[in-house]
Amino acid sequence: MARITVLGAGLIGALVATELSEDHYIKVIDPDREALVRVTQLAPAAELHDARFDSPAQLADCDLALNCLPGSMGHAALERIIEAGVDCVDISFTEQDPRALDGAAREAGVTV
Repeated sequence: MARITVLGAGLIGALVATELSEDHYIKVIDPDREALVRVTQLAPAAELHDARFDSPAQLADCDLALNCLPGSMGHAALERIIEAGVDCVDISFTEQDPRALDGAAREAGVTV
């Protein structure tokens, strides 16, 4: 069982958290309480954090991060995920090219 942190509890983040909660430990971080309530209804075992993702420390004890944040926040979040040394699946569709972070990811030993 992997420890997965889902960043963002919007439509996609909630779906991902719900599907993965059947086989994995899920933590969801989002400042929108209403979105977190929807996740609770679909994935009652998920650990919910009513907060913005603004620190690599929020990924402590995490095997994988799923970046489901809006594009306007996605690139900065990806930088923090790499800084935390956590592998990531990023679906945030940022304006910035995520390949610009390839060197940092390789240096941190993570896969994005």
